[in-house]
Amino acid sequence: DLLLAEQQKKSVLEEQQQHQQNILSSEHRAKLLYRRAMTLQQLGNYEEARVDLLHCLELYNTNTSTSSTQGKQVAISAMSRIDHKLLNNQHNNNIPTATH
Repeated sequence: DLLLAEQQKKSVLEEQQQHQQNILSSEHRAKLLYRRAMTLQQLGNYEEARVDLLHCLELYNTNTSTSSTQGKQVAISAMSRIDHKLLNNQHNNNIPTATH
């Protein structure tokens, strides 16, 4: 019985470690997506940057850790800047230009 209890304790510990690894790896992927989105934004590729930020937010939403919550806030504000830029671009594209 003692051996069985030890094995169960070990499997619970391994499960917790695996869960911790999953959180870390999804946070890591979210950070990489965020960085790529910021690079795309700097290049003026707002649509693709927005897609990366959406994926980034999905990853952060699966975690409840403090760093995920902070990352989510940063990604949301970046998303709002990109949306604003896209709206401005759309507005500017819809302004009729004078023909000569």
